[in-house]
Formats: sequence, C-alpha cells, structure tokens
Amino acid sequence: MKVKVGLIGPRRSQDGYGIGQFIARELLNYPLSDLTAIMGTTSSTLAQAVTDLNSNRDRSNKFKGSSYTIKQSREFFNNPKIDLIVICSPSETHEEYIRKALMDGKHVLVEKPLLHDPGIPFEERIQKAHSL
Repeated sequence: MKVKVGLIGPRRSQDGYGIGQFIARELLNYPLSDLTAIMGTTSSTLAQAVTDLNSNRDRSNKFKGSSYTIKQSREFFNNPKIDLIVICSPSETHEEYIRKALMDGKHVLVEKPLLHDPGIPFEERIQKAHSL
C-alpha cells in the first residue's frame, strides 16, 4: 500500500533556498509513496514547480496530482486522498501548517526543526511543540 503524500513548498525560493523540489522528486521515485498533491504560493509558482518536477531526465515518475495555492489551503488539508503532509515551506509557516494538518488527522513530516527562531527562548519553543 502506498502512502499518499501532500507536499507544501514544492520549489526553491528566488534566493535559492528550499529543498521541496528535491523531496518531491524523491517521493515520486519511491515505490511506496504517491505524491498526490502539492501546495505553493501562487498558480504561477505551482506551474513552475510542476514543470521543474516533470522536466528532469532522471527516472522519476511524473507529477500528475492536484495543485493548490495557499488560498486553497482548506481544500488541501481536507483532501481525503492525503495521508501524510510534508512541510518544506519557510520556517515561519511551520507551526500553522503543522496545526492545520494535525487538526485534519494527517501525519506530518517537517523538513527542518520546528520553530527555528533564535528570538524565541528554547523552553518556549519546546512548550509550543508540546502543545501541537
């Protein structure tokens, strides 16, 4: 049985940061996962992400799932075809997306540490993580 995955942040930002496109490619290649949906900032950045994913000449499968913008986040999180949500968006969005995913009964994988904010004391970050 394949795990149906929804990925947030499927492309690199303008400044070159982000590993969402690489994780998406791995999910497409892994035989036990099905990259069912992606969510990004705008329709144009999503179209670019899909083009980038599907233009690679490696042996990856092509992305044929659904694309959602942030404005369609409710539909993304409510999608019954998604079992696991992988979060590759900027750090400041992680808490909100984790909370939404968990409230909708999804499993969650975050690609970098939760609440990575040096301005918040470590103990407070731990308390926020426990509250999730």
